[in-house]
Amino acid sequence: MTDVARACQLSLCQLDDVQSRFGKQITPVERTLGSLGKISPPSNDPRNFILPVLYGATGAAISASDAVKEFSKKIHDIASSGKAPKTAFEHIIKLLMGHKDDAIDAVNGEYINRAGERVSFGIHRLMWGHDIFSIGPDNPFALLIKQEGSIFGGIAQVFRHLVGDTFSKQGLPIPFHSFFDYVQDNGKLGNRLWDIAKSSTNGGDGAEIVQAFGNLFTIKAADIGATGLTSMLCAAHNRVMNRDDEAAANQVRVIAYSSQFFGKATIGVMKTGVPFISWPTAVMTIKEMYSLYRINYRDIAELEKVTKRIYDENARLEAEVFASGRDLVSHARASGYVLELTEFDSRMRSLEDFFDR
Repeated sequence: MTDVARACQLSLCQLDDVQSRFGKQITPVERTLGSLGKISPPSNDPRNFILPVLYGATGAAISASDAVKEFSKKIHDIASSGKAPKTAFEHIIKLLMGHKDDAIDAVNGEYINRAGERVSFGIHRLMWGHDIFSIGPDNPFALLIKQEGSIFGGIAQVFRHLVGDTFSKQGLPIPFHSFFDYVQDNGKLGNRLWDIAKSSTNGGDGAEIVQAFGNLFTIKAADIGATGLTSMLCAAHNRVMNRDDEAAANQVRVIAYSSQFFGKATIGVMKTGVPFISWPTAVMTIKEMYSLYRINYRDIAELEKVTKRIYDENARLEAEVFASGRDLVSHARASGYVLELTEFDSRMRSLEDFFDR
């Protein structure tokens, strides 16, 4: 009687202990799993995919619009004109972007390149004075500081001139364009960006090459404005739909900017056979793609930490469960369990005989 009762009591105590230990270990695992809620994947709301495409398409259509191009050209004509302003609008344009006869356009009335050779008007911005990173004699800061006679006046005039040129029909050549200069076989100075534009026209004339270069390698005010419009539309969208979801907000911007970039490139191919490259949009697309990568990397790193914590808690739980069962009788072979059952049955019979007496 005593042996059977003690065995049953021991087994029940061991089971209670296992249950208690298991319950204690489940709590930290649940807490670790709960931390996964801090990682929120981008929203799968269809509006976060469809509307950004429309924002980008709107920006592409505006920046490629002929009406916008004509308006921008008018502003540049006013800024570069030597005529006295007649309206308040012309006064403002002259004040902000006036740049008649600046040294970075021509030298002694002639358009030249960085080797001092004469060039045509259509190529003058590429070959002289319009690259702020130029290390040659045509650096616009050096030229206009000398022209204006003061450091601050020269720096201000650089920005007035270059901003004004973004409104021109061709646009302002992209920074670092002077680093693509090289000496041709005939000994004259060439530029590889111009060569790419020339090859894209398949033997086109000078005007077509100038247009192709403007499409491929210049910054235009229309692109800056359209990119800003897309940015504002995305900001309004995210304020309404993705206020507390950084990943989804970033996803919206990536889709919108990339849609604008490829949309305008496609319009260019359809119109001229050469894609319209929006450099401001390209920069924003790259920036947002990097930001999306950073957010995803951060979330992946957090998931790795959570997974490790779950693994460690599970290993500890497993060890606790196995440790709690070390006092239980185990046999190497099945015959041991059969023998134990036989002994238990013998004891039960002895117990019955005792009560029958």
